[in-house]
Amino acid sequence: MRIYKLRMRTAMRIRPPPFEAGSQSNGGGLLKVVTRTPRPGLLEYRFWHLLVDDSAHYLYVMCEQSATSFPIMVRLTPDEYVEYHALGWTFLQYMAEKINYWASTYSARRVSNELRAAAEAVIADATERRDKETAGVCPTVPYGRLQDSSCS
Repeated sequence: MRIYKLRMRTAMRIRPPPFEAGSQSNGGGLLKVVTRTPRPGLLEYRFWHLLVDDSAHYLYVMCEQSATSFPIMVRLTPDEYVEYHALGWTFLQYMAEKINYWASTYSARRVSNELRAAAEAVIADATERRDKETAGVCPTVPYGRLQDSSCS
């Protein structure tokens, strides 16, 4: 089993780099938000973001517990990275739910406040650009009804 994981990690290194949605220098490297799209039929959540800095992958999760919300950003371990490349969006959604539910378990893996601040700036920039690109597009809800009557 160990040889298989090593081969999987080696195979993952030859993949093309992720789409750059935004970037911010954080001292050593360039932090980028990875645009992820779920398979058709899966819901897209906006309470987590995948970020890449050189070869490191981070998951930024906005945790919601009781009446409070707070961010946790963790670096993916090598095993989590392999799972991410094997399962894609499904693994990221699962991992974000785990971090949200068991936030205290992942608090020891938090990244520095400086890196988290850089990530929040990149996420804000990417969100702003996405919102500008989708301005004027009428969102729909199930059964094709419009959410806003001004879109009719």
